[in-house]
Amino acid sequence: MIFIGSPVWAGTYASPFNTFLANYNLSGKKIALFSSYAGSAGKIFESFKKKLSGNNIIAEKAFKDFIYQKSSPKEAKDSIAKWAEIVAKK
Repeated sequence: MIFIGSPVWAGTYASPFNTFLANYNLSGKKIALFSSYAGSAGKIFESFKKKLSGNNIIAEKAFKDFIYQKSSPKEAKDSIAKWAEIVAKK
């Protein structure tokens, strides 16, 4: 299983992922996608899914910037860890 995450850049994933995805064969993998954003989650998951066709996308989660939500670092860590544990069981 592979976890892939990116901040939302102009409604999609960060452009360096294009190089990463072009250089590594990830076909046939179980992948969990996540993102972080402050304004809008955009269409990051749709963009990732197009680039990662041939894989089993088992989960996706967009995390709104915890600073804007006024969450403590512990709340942020706990939220992310809980999601990762649920996904790891799939």
